[in-house]
Amino acid sequence: MTQRFMTHVSIARFNFELCADLYNQIFEIGWKGSGRSWGQLPTWWQHFQPTDAEASRYHPWMIEFLKRVYYRPDSPPFFYYVGNLSSGEYLVDEHVNGLADAHDCFLYLHHSTGWMCGDEYGILFDQVACKATFVAHCEDNLDRINTGYGWKPLEDIYGAYLAMITSRKVEVQQWPSGRWEWETDTNQLCHSPIETIGPWRFHTYTPTDIQLAVAALQELLDAIEARLPPSATSTADVTATAGTSGSSTLTMLPWADPSVREEARILPNSFAGAFCDATATTCTTATHRAFRYLAPGIRLPTIAEFRAQPFRDYEYVPWYLRELPRLRPIRPTLLLVADPEDPSSLSSPPMVVPDPGIDLNDFLTSRRRVSLPVPARPAGLYLSGDDRDNRSWESGCHLLLPFSIGEQGWVRRSDGTIMGRDYADDLGPRPGKTNSELYQCVENGCAPHRHVSIHQVLRNWAERVREGDWDVDEDGVSGGIGKWREADTEEMWEKYRVPLEI
Repeated sequence: MTQRFMTHVSIARFNFELCADLYNQIFEIGWKGSGRSWGQLPTWWQHFQPTDAEASRYHPWMIEFLKRVYYRPDSPPFFYYVGNLSSGEYLVDEHVNGLADAHDCFLYLHHSTGWMCGDEYGILFDQVACKATFVAHCEDNLDRINTGYGWKPLEDIYGAYLAMITSRKVEVQQWPSGRWEWETDTNQLCHSPIETIGPWRFHTYTPTDIQLAVAALQELLDAIEARLPPSATSTADVTATAGTSGSSTLTMLPWADPSVREEARILPNSFAGAFCDATATTCTTATHRAFRYLAPGIRLPTIAEFRAQPFRDYEYVPWYLRELPRLRPIRPTLLLVADPEDPSSLSSPPMVVPDPGIDLNDFLTSRRRVSLPVPARPAGLYLSGDDRDNRSWESGCHLLLPFSIGEQGWVRRSDGTIMGRDYADDLGPRPGKTNSELYQCVENGCAPHRHVSIHQVLRNWAERVREGDWDVDEDGVSGGIGKWREADTEEMWEKYRVPLEI
């Protein structure tokens, strides 16, 4: 068995030294956070003392990993998403959900913490390819094995978890003084508190998320302004205001006035509220010259358009959620508006019903008439709403185009999966068409499904401007909304893909 594993050494090297070091760092944080004193702890190998027969089922590099990592059966969950290392009894799965030839190849390295409903398994490790992936449900296993999506070096997963701790996205409860002080208590934004897993607590957004998003928007504005033609209107010459529906230029961000944000029902203690507040004072086109288009055919809204948020007048259908009208729901926020494909059209931007948000629509109803259905959304760039139960990443975003792309088969989601189709269907890939999945991620390999962060998208847009992929005229980025079709071309698809950063 060991010899069989050794024949695959050339495929990838399992960096067991680095993985063990990262694992032990996280283990120590959780151990101390649960109020335990730090002392001499046994390793997994010392605790279970596998027999030669049992050891023969493990890759030699996995053995080295298990000889280095701490283990205590009574230790707190390893991390918010995954529990402790599996015991020897459950580490090897004879058949991964019916895959007959999977004998000894796959290890359930971490079991579930029980953070959500369903049959979860945690982290699955491929002893042949020496890569791992986070799986939330047992039925995901075959799809992962067959398609190959979501697999990455184990150190990348542990490194992502450690980064989430460092940025305080996942916070450890400090003992005995209680939890860390939190600048914005996102726990109070939901009907019931976000579930605490052992000493671990999850936050829907962090001050770091705000800082990254603000810096990315400023980077994009600077890149555009640096390329405005000399004929571009200066702010001193601008007479049109942001609230004028026919305005071709914008001298300030439309959400700069707190009263506008209040009318749009942007919650101050949400990511959208914090982002709008921070950018109102640090990012403004009034600094130098005015422009509106931040991407092809995608512009800053007028004040009137921002006030008229698509979900502004809607609330949850369940009565117990309506008891918190100032707290929930965190609605998707229309941040940037997409123009109609026909520039000569005088109508409002096209209304579309996107894939993301359909579940949310089922839970919303009009504040004025219970029977009034939730409207379709205008095309544009949205900040994510609370459509991921209590574990939303509010700094996420999604782009809704006024037309579908994908039929050429080049465009990809952020995780590399084919747009418009379930990722498991890549076994027999056929192009799909969608208007809502350009910045989506089905399988990131580290955590459950989530949207790509707004700062990543804005940085990608700034890069497109700097590299000359997008031209700039006196009104900002030019080219019109139709230019997004080049995301589904062999020459350009990679430049439109934004890989997810955990």
